[in-house]
Amino acid sequence: LRMFASAELPLDLCEESERITLADEIGVPMGGILPSPTAGTPRFLVVATADPGTAALPGTPLQQIQIIKGWIDADGAPQQQVIDLAGSPRSGEVDPQTCQTDGGGRSQLCTVWEDDGWDPAVPSFYYARVLEAPTCRWSTRQCNRFGAEARPIGCDTTHIQQTVQQRAWSSPIWVEQAG
Repeated sequence: LRMFASAELPLDLCEESERITLADEIGVPMGGILPSPTAGTPRFLVVATADPGTAALPGTPLQQIQIIKGWIDADGAPQQQVIDLAGSPRSGEVDPQTCQTDGGGRSQLCTVWEDDGWDPAVPSFYYARVLEAPTCRWSTRQCNRFGAEARPIGCDTTHIQQTVQQRAWSSPIWVEQAG
């Protein structure tokens, strides 16, 4: 997972083969502070690549990229907004009875997003979150090894989710207040 910010990031940067190098030259990497843009609004490049895994344990495809925007409102209360950017929350499903996945998801996701709702008078931060396609929880895999009549009682509990959705998140990029 890589994330960069700048008001000058090209909107078509994902189409460039050297997008990381270009973003690093133009922008601020995750964990950095972006000075308040004097012209334009902050743009963010987010690139995520799925772990390929191994032949025995293949990696899980990526489902979507989200940006989480945070700020303090006029009353001093913290606020946040989750923005879906790339991929689809509907891609990639798993059958908990067999742990078979439908093959949905992508090996790589890339997007450039511009915050049209950015207010230069309000300090804000942004971080990226990448979600993998759902998979069976380890305990579901173990339970599925038993036949229906031999399954331990804990296998049929509704208190434990049968599937999980792993995620990664970036360090935030802080955007300074103007003035």
